[in-house]
Amino acid sequence: MLSEKITHYRLMNNMSVMDLSRETGLSTTRLKRIEHNKHVHLPPDTIKTIADGLGVSVHSLLETENNANNPANLDSVWTDIVKEAMDSHVTKEEFKRFLEAKKRETDHHD
Repeated sequence: MLSEKITHYRLMNNMSVMDLSRETGLSTTRLKRIEHNKHVHLPPDTIKTIADGLGVSVHSLLETENNANNPANLDSVWTDIVKEAMDSHVTKEEFKRFLEAKKRETDHHD
């Protein structure tokens, strides 16, 4: 449920409702009502504002439990990292070489 996910991510980020209010520009009263599921329908722009304030994707807030438990779905942070690499014109080969070098470095220190 959306309200539970908002609360979950807020707590994972060690944020109070006041902190999230500052990040989003939404009132603490409105955020509390959202977290207590008192809003039947939230406009997409409000969901986006909250997601941005929490530092997560809209998809992370809206995905269903079935999708969240599916190992085929990537964590939203990993998805964002891959998108950033793509936007930076890093090729798949360059990304693989980086990962291989990092693994060798880690193995060498063990």
